[in-house]
Amino acid sequence: MDEMSDKAERLAAAKAAGRIPTSGARYALMVVACVFQALVAVFTLILLVDTTMNSTSGVGTKAVVFVVMVAVVLAFTVGTVTTARSLSRRAIV
Repeated sequence: MDEMSDKAERLAAAKAAGRIPTSGARYALMVVACVFQALVAVFTLILLVDTTMNSTSGVGTKAVVFVVMVAVVLAFTVGTVTTARSLSRRAIV
């Protein structure tokens, strides 16, 4: 019974602080997603530099690859920032 009242107390404290109550497992999953998104953005950026610098393809092909990879990097960067901001508004209950 004491455990239930402790959880209710933490839930009320989280809501009073303006935080979104979240289970520990969900919070951990969001942290993993945030790290994964950041890694994908970094590795895509490395691949982008490698592809554009070492490719023997024509200028048009390099331009298309550059635009697509920049879009991927930006998308994953936005995803990382969004997930990180969401984590900052959560409280583990």
